[in-house]
Amino acid sequence: MMHMRRAIAPLVFGITFASILWVPAQSSAHRATSFDACVGTFHGRCEDHAAYLAGDHPHISAKIHPRHRDFTAVLWRRPPHRPWERIATVTINDRGRMHWEWDTDLDDVRPHRGWHFQYRVPGHGRSDVVRVRISAADY
Repeated sequence: MMHMRRAIAPLVFGITFASILWVPAQSSAHRATSFDACVGTFHGRCEDHAAYLAGDHPHISAKIHPRHRDFTAVLWRRPPHRPWERIATVTINDRGRMHWEWDTDLDDVRPHRGWHFQYRVPGHGRSDVVRVRISAADY
């Protein structure tokens, strides 16, 4: 029994010590020096704000530098006059880009205010805020 304790003690110590020194890759990367978000427009550009009709599919994109590839980013959305809400987790690709598509409907229509979106990589930075206004179709 005593011999078994002597054999297990170094193993337990080694695992404990290794777990203290081990740092997940995501927390060891550099802070973002550039983190730009945008929403696609019908003119093929990516802007800080855009207007869509209910039923459209706005693309909320961002690019982070340094790349932070293989990390995940959290997309937050703030409805008009409401607090921020976490809505999606997306993968950052090897070029530092991330993307999410919003399937809008009539419940997303806000006559006088737009929705705000922001990507966040915990411990590394936040993108700028983009605005999307959803209107009802008039036909």
